[in-house]
Amino acid sequence: MNSFSKNICEVISEPAGIKLSLETNPRIFERIFFKDSMLKFFPFGEIFLNDKQGVIVTNYVLLEGMKLSIKLGFPEDKDDNGNPIGGYMQHDYAWSEDQINDSVRDTEYISGINSMILISNSFMNDYINPTAYKQQPSTIARMIAEDVFKIQDPNKIHIDETNNDLNHIWYQGNRTHRHFLKNTLVQKAYGSKIQGYDKTPFVSFINCNGEFYFCSYATLFNQTPIATYEQKLDLNKVMNYYLIQDIHFAAGGVPLNKKVYNQDINRLEYTGGLNDEKYFAKETILLKDKILKINIATDKYPVYKQNTIQTSAVHNYGIYEEGDLDLYEAQNNFMYQNSCLAFRIEITILFNPKAISGKVIELKIKDFVNEDQYSPSLSGKWLIIDSEHHMDRDAAIYSHLTLAKPSISFPKNWPYSANIIG
Repeated sequence: MNSFSKNICEVISEPAGIKLSLETNPRIFERIFFKDSMLKFFPFGEIFLNDKQGVIVTNYVLLEGMKLSIKLGFPEDKDDNGNPIGGYMQHDYAWSEDQINDSVRDTEYISGINSMILISNSFMNDYINPTAYKQQPSTIARMIAEDVFKIQDPNKIHIDETNNDLNHIWYQGNRTHRHFLKNTLVQKAYGSKIQGYDKTPFVSFINCNGEFYFCSYATLFNQTPIATYEQKLDLNKVMNYYLIQDIHFAAGGVPLNKKVYNQDINRLEYTGGLNDEKYFAKETILLKDKILKINIATDKYPVYKQNTIQTSAVHNYGIYEEGDLDLYEAQNNFMYQNSCLAFRIEITILFNPKAISGKVIELKIKDFVNEDQYSPSLSGKWLIIDSEHHMDRDAAIYSHLTLAKPSISFPKNWPYSANIIG
């Protein structure tokens, strides 16, 4: 079993100058915080250093953009049950901002708790690139990951191959690569590794381990879990790496879904005929037809169907030419991104470097009615959409995860099955 004394945090700068570690500077780390999110793009963090002598502000002030290679975790080991624990979370950050908090009084110089505010070093490579591409969105995403963000390890690039029309031209224009990915390629990407799930939205981001994603939600939800965590009473709970330390459940509900209950989509289609024929096309899209179900037989989406009869939104897309059907479908898919993440759980666990955004974990939570069984609604596979990792002044590291599901399972005898959309 691991102890806090084995925990490691290393901060090494480029150019050389800053080299901090728990081993050589055990009392300098006041607090450490790192976060990534599927719904943002770059990971970020803060390192709070106990700098009573004002060494950092005197020697460095702020070297804006200085590269800081950071390693957090402890050596791989096994717990008392033989389960693997430990490892390291590693990523290159850039020194973005600096603050002095809790300044020491009665001195003639500035000192106190130095807060180094960090952003992923990939952010420093993210510039505008007024380029046009005539390739699949997945091919363009790979080029950006390798050539712009300098991710050379193929195990850290996760991309779904897209099936868009090859005649499309993608204009990046006066936008950074991040904005081009999030505002164009993600919203127009069409396809999935999972057969039958090609009508699910895409997402793109970089997590705290420097992994790049350009994937559909169907692919992400169908991953093999990296670990299983259980909600359980245990005298040694605070030292058990596979027990949930704290948990909260939330369902997004009406704020996420009401506007996509029942949508009318209007567009003009250009047929390319001799007479430049155009005609008006109208399609109604229902939330019940867009629900992503991982467990087809048991998953439900508990929206009261009586409220979904009336039109909740109208969209006018303008002219679509022949060959644009994939763009039309992709745009419709992307409107349901939030609905894919409607059911959420927040948990706190002991630090796991693999528990980061884009990964799947399995939960085991007992059913309140049938205590010998696990809850079908709360147990099972959950996708990590946000991860936060904290280290306190005692060098204890823990992770706070926000998990999401696109639909949840109910027992066969659930009394409201006939009243919901699917």
